[in-house]
Parts: sequence; structure tokens; C-alpha cells
Amino acid sequence: MLAAYLISIFVFWVTLSILPLAAIEAWWIARATSIRLKKLALPVFYANLVSALFRVPLVLLILLILKLSFDSGQVSDSSILSLVTLQTPWLFPHLANFYWQFPLATLALLPVFFAISTGVESLLLRRLFRERAIAHGTRAVWTANTLTFILTIPFWVYQYLSVPHA
Repeated sequence: MLAAYLISIFVFWVTLSILPLAAIEAWWIARATSIRLKKLALPVFYANLVSALFRVPLVLLILLILKLSFDSGQVSDSSILSLVTLQTPWLFPHLANFYWQFPLATLALLPVFFAISTGVESLLLRRLFRERAIAHGTRAVWTANTLTFILTIPFWVYQYLSVPHA
């Protein structure tokens, strides 16, 4: 029951956070292709939602595998970045440091999130707009994702810098 509740909260916040990013991406892709913005808005939102719901569990699984393979799940005194990044899915026991650890881990994982997100969204949009699959359509998706990911960096840097560190 608790898992269903946590998943519903996660899906709600992911959906809410995707709205402005999907709007920017849809605008950029419409600019770069011959597809109208009205026709792109919902498919780009859908592609963003699917990529978010796909990438988060995938990254958490990869982190779990890395954590177990490097130190058998034990907490060690390795570098703070690797420690925080590998422990991202399990930060809740460390609530005292959560407010600076989560932004740091997110910044460190942005390249992985970017690669998965861009690949999934590109694939979905190519399939949805098969009749208009043009060479620069995939490039437009990559550029739009680059733009939105760059726009999120200042937010996470601010989150990291605005809280006291233990």
C-alpha cells in the first residue's frame, strides 16, 4: 500500500515538472521541423512522461548494481560524489544531509538522465511522426533536450548551494 502511494506521488510530481520542459521542447522541435506546435505538444509531453517513467527506475537499477558490485552494499569512505551518487536511491536514512546530497547526486547523474531521456523521446517521436520523419527531426529532439537540461542545471546548483552542508 505504501509503495502504491509513493509511486502515485512520484508520478504526480514527474508529470507536473515535465509540463514546462515539454512545452520548451515542443516549441524547439516545431521550430526545427515542419510539424506544427499544436500537433507536437501532446506527443512531446507523452514522450517526456514515458522517458521519465523509464529512466528513473533504469538509473536506480544501474546504481543498485554498481553499489552492490563495488562495495557489496556497504557504506564506505570513498569520495563524497561517488558515495552520494551511488546512494541516491537510498538517501532517506540520511535525512540530515538529504537536502544537499540529492541536488549533488542529480547534477552528477544529469548526463545519464540526458542520454536515456533523449534516446527514448527520439525513438517515440520518430514512431509517432513516421510520415514526417526527416533527417533533422532527431537532431531537433537532441537539441531540445540539450536546451531543457541546460536550463535545469542552475536550479539544481542553486538547490545545492542554498542549503548548509554537513
